[in-house]
This record gives sequence, C-alpha cells and structure tokens, in this order.
Amino acid sequence: TAQIHIPPTSWRETRLKELQGQRNLLYRDYANTELLEVLIAPLESEIVSLQTKIANIVILKAGKRWLEDNEKSAGYLKRRANTRQRKRCAQRFTHPSTGVDCSDPQDMIDAATDFCESLFQTE
Repeated sequence: TAQIHIPPTSWRETRLKELQGQRNLLYRDYANTELLEVLIAPLESEIVSLQTKIANIVILKAGKRWLEDNEKSAGYLKRRANTRQRKRCAQRFTHPSTGVDCSDPQDMIDAATDFCESLFQTE
C-alpha cells in the first residue's frame, strides 16, 4: 500500500472542525441554559489554541519574519521599504524622440508626455 504524506496542519484543521461541530451541537442542545457556559468553556479554549497554532504556521509558511513579541524586524521592514521605493520610482527614461537618457525630473516628465502622446497619435 502506498503511504500518503499528510501535511502537519491537516490534523489541526480536522480537529478544529470537529471541535466547532461539537460547539454548534452544544449551542443547539443547551440553548438558553446555564449549563451551556460550563460545557462550552473547554471547547472554546481548545479552539482558540488550535486557531492560534494554525495562524502561526500560516505566517511562517508565508515567509514572514517575526521577533519574540510578534513585531517585525526593523531591518526586514527597511529592506522591504527600499525595494518598494526602487520599484515605484523611475531612475531614468530614454526619450522616445531623441533617444537621449533623461534623469532630470523635468526631462523625464517631457519624455513620458511625448511617449504617451505618441501612443495616441493617428497614423
């Protein structure tokens, strides 16, 4: 028989669904009774625990870097901000008419304007 690899979170998710089902049954069976609070408390704590563990695993899988107190690393944030800034800002353009590299902001605006106008010219 072939063995199937089960991801580590699947048992947590299965258990979470079981607990949520049990909780829903208790809400239906013991609605508006004082016994409900006593029966629900342990289920709720286990549900919260599993949800926290699943969320932490998802965070780790997503590649987030967390410090001890759930704060992101300052160096990581700085690198991400710098990368985003570089992607959002154009360093230079090549003017579509003259073929000259433009690095001055006003020249870059002129090059972008000429480029956009050339897109909408009728031929």
